[in-house]
Amino acid sequence: MPHCHWCFAVAGVTAIAGIATWGNRTAGTLSRVVWAVGFTADRTCVLSAKVQKEIDCVIGRHQSSCMQDRSHMPYMDAVVHEIQRYSDLIPTNLPHAVTRDVKFRNCFLPRGMTIVTLLSSVLHDDKEFPNPEVFDPVHFLDESGNFKKSDYFMAFSAGNKNEFP
Repeated sequence: MPHCHWCFAVAGVTAIAGIATWGNRTAGTLSRVVWAVGFTADRTCVLSAKVQKEIDCVIGRHQSSCMQDRSHMPYMDAVVHEIQRYSDLIPTNLPHAVTRDVKFRNCFLPRGMTIVTLLSSVLHDDKEFPNPEVFDPVHFLDESGNFKKSDYFMAFSAGNKNEFP
């Protein structure tokens, strides 16, 4: 695949990554995009061909992407989500405070207790993501090729920055 097509696909991933996170947590999004470019470099033929085809069909080559394009690009959305799931760049995040007394897996967590979430245990759960050690955008596609959301997908953190649950 010519280099210019790969750059176009990366630009598309960058644009959709921004859309996927609704403009929040820019540094985290940027670090994932940079990671994705390096990670997918040796997978250029397979990934970029599918991504490029979807970009060409939905957006074309002579216009910019917009928020409405996301719902028409299930494979691109799945690739972005899989990059975030697989990369797991920030497996632990900022401390959170429990907002009410909670019993979690036979453990009592009192209100105000500080906890740190470990997202790796969720992002690599083989019940939700078959073969979680394998990069596979199909983790986020249904049988018809439509994007499917997952309650297990938490790209940045669990809960609000200052409270949990």
